[in-house]
Amino acid sequence: MTTRTPWPSGLHPRWTAPALALLSLGAQAQALMQPTPRTDFTDADTLQWRAGAQWQHDDNVFLEPDGSAKTDHIFVTTLGLRVNKPISLQRLELDVKVDNFKYDRYSVLDFTALNYTGAYRWAVTPRMRGNVLAERREFIDRFSDISSGNVNRRTEQNHGLEAEYEVGAAWRALGGVFDRRISNSVSTYQADTTVQGGELGARYDFRSGNSLAYRYRQGQGDYSGGQTALGGFTDRQHELELAWQPTGQVRVNGRMGWLEREHDLQPGRDFSGWVGRLNANWQLSGKTSVAAGLVRELASYQTTDASYFQGQRWFIAPEWKPTFKTAVRLRWDHGTRTYKGAPSPSLSAGREDRLNILTLGLEWEVMRALRLLATFQRDERNSNIDGFDYKANIYGISALASF
Repeated sequence: MTTRTPWPSGLHPRWTAPALALLSLGAQAQALMQPTPRTDFTDADTLQWRAGAQWQHDDNVFLEPDGSAKTDHIFVTTLGLRVNKPISLQRLELDVKVDNFKYDRYSVLDFTALNYTGAYRWAVTPRMRGNVLAERREFIDRFSDISSGNVNRRTEQNHGLEAEYEVGAAWRALGGVFDRRISNSVSTYQADTTVQGGELGARYDFRSGNSLAYRYRQGQGDYSGGQTALGGFTDRQHELELAWQPTGQVRVNGRMGWLEREHDLQPGRDFSGWVGRLNANWQLSGKTSVAAGLVRELASYQTTDASYFQGQRWFIAPEWKPTFKTAVRLRWDHGTRTYKGAPSPSLSAGREDRLNILTLGLEWEVMRALRLLATFQRDERNSNIDGFDYKANIYGISALASF
């Protein structure tokens, strides 16, 4: 259901969770079937340490309706390291950090999170290569769908092996296996999930640098925790992936696929449909760029009111760098979510939400080893079900040192 944004963005994982309700990775089914996100370490030093401090003010900590909002100040300290080590044809990449969150009023939300992203880029020969991937994310889940009395700490772990072989000058054979796990501290909230499976596919690399790939993924999964009665399930996904650069200033990346989930014990909760993502980046000038995207999501949401949700969203994110050491970033996300497949009549069946998130960020690189950031986020949800609307404003300032 949720995910996080790395701390340097200036956003607490609790606040990025509702944002990522729009950003699709928060969805169990679709997220578990997707490859582990890759991290670009090409500009990193061999070993880099990082430390940071952050202060934020949130005027609606638990994302409650108007009149019930509770405010708080949050202090975050961070310590991490980054490794980028070439080893012959191989490369080791690792990004680890520990975040400690302290709330001024609601100490029940205090916690320490260990998060990491790692990759071992292996190569047997220049034509046979791949990746061993590992990722762990820990955060407080969003409060927009649970009562303030329940604080759910969510952990997502993704592990996988990818392989690629150059069949010819342009064709690549693709394959891989994966293990995805989601666990919750509150067992009655959402089911813990494990999915294990593999993928096969092929990619064609054009001389222009563009590429087109097809993948078929299948995973066998199980629910656990407080919802073992759901039994097991099978995920299947057909996907086309496009990487296209029509000009030197414009890059387009897209995925489109058909996703289906079949349950062993409760076929009434089965779902299927189209999923996809289209992202475009336009470098207007040396100082100005614009990113935009469209997303279609379909994901598991196992409650008494729904079995899955269907969502659409779009975003636009301009960036302006007035000087070499300063940047101004703006992002607007707008989306809708419709909850479907209720196993029994419910007042919340057929729920539909409209979400808007506006984020403004200012960054100043004081020196090579020190960055200062200021952020503002406006988060809104409007629902056709009473009691599900909320508004929240979050202000933050932070400093991040690297050495």
